[in-house]
Amino acid sequence: CNNASTDKTAEFAKSLNVKVLNEKKIVKGYALRMLLKEVDSDYYFLVDGDMTYDLDNVSEVMEDFIKSDNHLLVGQRVSQDKNSYRKGHIIGNWIFSKLIGILFSFKIKDVLSGYRIFTKDFLKGWIVESKGFENLTISGDTRYDQVNNKLKPSKIETDKPCLILGSSWEAEEKIISDIFSEINEVQIIIAPHEVNSQRLNQIQSLFEDNCKLYSKINFEDELPKIIIIDQIGLLADLYSISDIAFVGGGFSGKLHNIIEPAAKGNIIFFGPNFQKFPEANEMINQSIAYSINSHLDIIEMIKKIINDKEALTLAKQKSIDFVKNKKGATEIIYRKLMKKK
Repeated sequence: CNNASTDKTAEFAKSLNVKVLNEKKIVKGYALRMLLKEVDSDYYFLVDGDMTYDLDNVSEVMEDFIKSDNHLLVGQRVSQDKNSYRKGHIIGNWIFSKLIGILFSFKIKDVLSGYRIFTKDFLKGWIVESKGFENLTISGDTRYDQVNNKLKPSKIETDKPCLILGSSWEAEEKIISDIFSEINEVQIIIAPHEVNSQRLNQIQSLFEDNCKLYSKINFEDELPKIIIIDQIGLLADLYSISDIAFVGGGFSGKLHNIIEPAAKGNIIFFGPNFQKFPEANEMINQSIAYSINSHLDIIEMIKKIINDKEALTLAKQKSIDFVKNKKGATEIIYRKLMKKK
C-alpha cells in the first residue's frame, strides 16, 4: 500500500506487476487498514516496503507457519551493527515488548517489528472471555458482518447439483477420489488451498482423465466431470454456484473459512478436528454443517441431499438465514463506542 510515498517505491512495485493501493492519509495505520480491507486471504504476510527485512527465505518461513498451529508470527530484527538502531528506539522497544508480554502472558522480543505473518482467524475471529469484568457486552462475531451473501455469476454453468472442495488439502481430495465415480450426477469443483504446479499435478494424477484445469476449459463445450481451479481469487464467487462445500483443513485442525460458503447457501462438510472453531460447532447444531471422518460418511449424505430437491432448497436457505441472523456485531460495538463519547 502506497502511503503517500515520494521515493518511487510505488512505481518500482508497479513495474514488477504488483498491485499497488494508494492511501493518502499519511499514517501507517491507515495504510494497514486499507490493505486488510481490500485483501481477503487465509494468510497474511506483512512487511515494510523499504527493504528493512531480508526476504530471501520468506517462502520457507511461510510454509513452516502454515504447517504450524500458530495464528501469528512476529519477526525479530537482529543486526551485527550497533549503529543500526537509535538507542531510544532499542530501549522503547524493549519496554513495550516486556509490557505486552506481562499484560498478555506471552514472550515477544520485538513488538515493533514490521515483519509479521498472521491468519484470517487472527485478524477477524476475536473471541472475548470475561475474567472478572462486570461491564461486558457480548456483541457476537464480526466475521459474519464481513461476508458477502450476494450471489455472483460464474463462467461455470451447470444444471447439476454442485460440490466444491474449498481450500482443499490432500485429505479432502483423497476422499472425493474414492467416491466421485458413484456421484456422476454431481458437478465437482476443486479449489486447492495452494495453487502451484506441484499441487495441481498431484490433483490431476489423482483424477486423471476425469478432470481439467479451469484455465484450459472451453466453456462452450461440455464441462469435465471435475474442474480444478488453477487461479487465485475465484473461490468466494464459486460458492455462489455450489450446493455443497467440503471445506479444507478439518483433518489437520486448521479449518478454513466456513462462514463464506454458508452465506452463499451451501451445506457444509469438514473433517473431525473442528473443536477450536465455534462457528463449526454452531453450524453442526443447526444441521447446516456435518463433520466426516471418511468417504463412507460423506457418500450417503451427498446422495440423500441431491435426491431430494425440495429438501436441498430448504437446507440452502437455512444456511443463508443462519449467517444473516448472525450479522450485527459491528453495529453493536459501534453503538457502544458512541455512547462512551
